[in-house]
Amino acid sequence: MEGGDNRVKSALVVLWKAKVPSKVQIFGWRLVQDRLPAKFQLVKRGIIHEDVESLCVFGCNQVEDVNHLFIGCYCARRVWRKIFGWLRLDYVEEAMCCDHFLQMVTVLKPYCANNRVGEIWLAVCWCLQRHRNDIIFNNVVIDPDEA
Repeated sequence: MEGGDNRVKSALVVLWKAKVPSKVQIFGWRLVQDRLPAKFQLVKRGIIHEDVESLCVFGCNQVEDVNHLFIGCYCARRVWRKIFGWLRLDYVEEAMCCDHFLQMVTVLKPYCANNRVGEIWLAVCWCLQRHRNDIIFNNVVIDPDEA
């Protein structure tokens, strides 16, 4: 468990240096610590039922937890592959948000300052969260080919 705490602390050091609005930093802080109210957490708290309500909004029929939503979902993986492609880097395959972030920092360190890496990662995750919320709260329909 201690190793996990050190990874989270390392990630937070970089995230707090990112020059982004404070609400995005707090979002990132909650994200790397698995403290966002994804559907899995809402099921654990008894707020929603463990059925169709708990599935990922991007239509992949997996239970929505933070790591799935931002890293594991096919929609998120497509976005990350595009980002890494634009940066001309190999895609980072990680299962946990904190590890994905730290791996991205490692890969991008030779090319940009740590705070820039944090900004890129936070921007992508923030957009995924906003898109998820649009689907849930504004009834936006997604086109899987546009994801």
